Amino acid sequence: MTLPKWVGSRRSAAIWLCGLALGASLLAAQTQNGETATYPPGKLPTFTFPELISLSSTQPLPEVTEKKLSTVLHSVVLDNSASAPPPPLQVKKLGASLRMAEWNIERGQNFDWVVLALKDPKTFRSRLAKNNPKLTLAELDKVTAEARILRQASVLVLNEVDLGMTRSGYRDVARDLAAALKMNFVFGAEFVEVDPLKLGTEVLTDSDVGGDEQLKGELESELKADPARYKGLHGSAILSRFPISNVRLQRLPDCYDWFQDEVSSVSKIEVGKRIASDKIFMEKIEREIRRGGRIAIAADLKAPGGVVTVVNAHLENKCPPACRRKQMQAILEGIRDDRNPVVLAGDMNTTGADASKLSLGYIAKSKLKDYRFWAGQAVRFGTPIPSLFPLNYFKNYNDPTARDIKVLANNKEAAFFSDLEKFQFADQGQFDFRGERQYTVNGTSKRLANSNQRGTKGFVYTFSLPRDFKGFYGRFKLDWFFVKPGYQDGARTRRFAPAFARTMVSLNKAPLERISDHCPITVDLPVNASAKKKSK
Repeated sequence: MTLPKWVGSRRSAAIWLCGLALGASLLAAQTQNGETATYPPGKLPTFTFPELISLSSTQPLPEVTEKKLSTVLHSVVLDNSASAPPPPLQVKKLGASLRMAEWNIERGQNFDWVVLALKDPKTFRSRLAKNNPKLTLAELDKVTAEARILRQASVLVLNEVDLGMTRSGYRDVARDLAAALKMNFVFGAEFVEVDPLKLGTEVLTDSDVGGDEQLKGELESELKADPARYKGLHGSAILSRFPISNVRLQRLPDCYDWFQDEVSSVSKIEVGKRIASDKIFMEKIEREIRRGGRIAIAADLKAPGGVVTVVNAHLENKCPPACRRKQMQAILEGIRDDRNPVVLAGDMNTTGADASKLSLGYIAKSKLKDYRFWAGQAVRFGTPIPSLFPLNYFKNYNDPTARDIKVLANNKEAAFFSDLEKFQFADQGQFDFRGERQYTVNGTSKRLANSNQRGTKGFVYTFSLPRDFKGFYGRFKLDWFFVKPGYQDGARTRRFAPAFARTMVSLNKAPLERISDHCPITVDLPVNASAKKKSK
């Protein structure tokens, strides 16, 4: 820690440190009592490297570190310095509209591709043609069209956003992306990442990597942190061309202990004398020792047509569906009294199982690449091998909203969607679950088709494993829009009603190394009620 220049004696240093601790204590008390503290960019308290090392330890935390942790996990970074917003987008059948996008950007590891996809379709196309020469002209045209649509989004709901992490080049991803796109932003931290492998206090041994020295060197290079730049924050963000106000960060009910459970994951195997080096290797690399938990960020945006409330939710993946349902119920209670139109979006991790997502791009290109490994990961992820449960598998595949038929055809995620469909706000408003052919991009008409693109079977997937066997398994619909449109005199109007939802699979997977493990999705919201049209 660097002391201010005026601290010239032990006594003044002690006074200054006591004041610092008191300030942290007061702010921690403020945030723990339900208030969300806001900081301008670059001013959110961060940890020194020795503090991060103490956070990685199972020993009791120093009081000052514990209070700072509480502050960081109950605060947001907010910036409203963007220029005046553009006029509303004109959409056929809707008129003046607001386009929203949601994207889990996988930490921002492929930051340059994310920026190009959101900002510059022409440069995106030319760089893509050089990166992946196998793309046909028709494929390039399709991807460019998706990029043009994505560029017109005025609001971005982003999950898995890093701040000061090795894997994403130590970027402040939300701030850097907002600057590149000239947008306002709010960022909140889910976790402080303190895995000893990332901090450099634990190293991979020869037995961990099966004697593969090249792999060991590559992984050490990927993982080793720069103490001067490592901040270890990972969270969610909302970017907007409109002013952002009334920001609330909500910490969700814990469904998985990302510190204690992850610490114990390898230690249990260590007791077994490391019988299988591959298993130790995967446990260590997949392990993510973190302080914190899942969050939702709610904010009001002063958009054309009135104020709209945007809620960015990221639900737990390492838990049974029942606990994700509990987390969503907590979010709904938090917004029940909201009388604005509401857009609830994010990575809901609706796999239908107690699952663990992969984020191991460097593993895919180094070790265990054969079909047996990825098949095993698919099963671990929660996807049943089709030959075992063919009827139920295909009933639920890419449709976690499918009916739950007890014993015969279970769908453990069904209650999650039922809760959302039945939920009623204080003003009697409800989420729009309609599927109207005239308001979809492909003429589908089933439930939620207006707000989330459906495919020939279920919904178009938004997440896939690195090896998904051409869709036979390993693909999931995890990312969602749920929209409460405007209400007038107790009746739903077309103002902010969802339409023309898209899932941009082609854009995301076009580079040789896909941009993210999730695809971006968009939805269009008319800003007045004149777009109303009766369904036939």
